[in-house]
Amino acid sequence: MQGVRFEVEEFCERVVSDASMTLRADVSNITDRFFCHVERKHYLKKPYLRMRRQMGKIALNSQIGRWIKVHFHLRNAGTATEPASSLIESYTKYKRMK
Repeated sequence: MQGVRFEVEEFCERVVSDASMTLRADVSNITDRFFCHVERKHYLKKPYLRMRRQMGKIALNSQIGRWIKVHFHLRNAGTATEPASSLIESYTKYKRMK
């Protein structure tokens, strides 16, 4: 399981590096924008779908969401139920920690 977690963390680092300018602006919908970026880029979507087959959608997406929260030092600010990305059904909205 440790190897899978490392793979997910490495994947998240790659996505953030690839889209850092768009992810760091407004953090309220950062998770949705993260997944939209994955969805638009074939070279990111392919490994995402492979990990999702291995881990399951809920487990993978939850792990990515936790990684985003920790990586950007965010706190929860509610739930959004109509994401733009088709890869997720809902996501946690965030605020920056003070």
